[in-house]
Formats: sequence, C-alpha cells, structure tokens
Amino acid sequence: MPLVAVSVPAGAAFDDLSALGAAVAQALSARRAAVVAAGDLSAALTARSPRAAATGAIFWDEQAVAAVDAARLDGLRRLGPDVARRVTALGWAPLSALHGIVRYAKIGMVVRHYSAPRGVGYLVACGG
Repeated sequence: MPLVAVSVPAGAAFDDLSALGAAVAQALSARRAAVVAAGDLSAALTARSPRAAATGAIFWDEQAVAAVDAARLDGLRRLGPDVARRVTALGWAPLSALHGIVRYAKIGMVVRHYSAPRGVGYLVACGG
C-alpha cells in the first residue's frame, strides 16, 4: 500500500480541514486504506508540561476525546484553532481533517487510550 503523507496547517479553518480530509478519502475510496492522524492534544495541562499550564487545557482535552469517542468529530469545530493554539494542542488540525475522512467514508471512531504523560495529552482511537 503506498504511503500518502498530508500535512495540514494549524491555523486553517475547520471546514477547510474537513474538506481536505474528505478529498483524501474520496481519492482513496477505490482502495483499501488506513488513516493515521497524528498530533498532540494539549501540551499545557500541568505546571510540569512543556508549555506553561493554560487555563482550559484539561477541559480542551476532555472535549476533544469525547468528540472522537462519540464519533462526533464535528464537535472539534468549537475547540480551535485559536483555543487550540492557546492550550498548545497541535493535534487539532489533523483531527479536523480526520473529521472529513470519517464523514466521507462513514467510519465510526472509538477511543482506545488517552493519557497525559509529562503533561501532554495523547489520544489513540480507531475506526471501522
């Protein structure tokens, strides 16, 4: 299976990122494919985080995890990009593109793991 790497701009609008994801899904629709969306959630969760603790960072991660787990990635729209930048959540843009992929391909998502070692939120989810 060929690897298609797509990088998305952190400051792009949710609808633009979602449309990009849908275009990727459409281009791959005739093939069996796997999608990996990567990016940290907040890097400002605690005083020991790489960034200074940001007000609302824990809530941001909770909301992002809940949106993915409920297969309602459209809920990410209200979480960024400005708030994502404030809480140093680099994964907002890739997750927003993932919204377009799962919507186009009609894939449900389930959270498999969330943790925040060293004050940075990490989320692992899968869909099918």
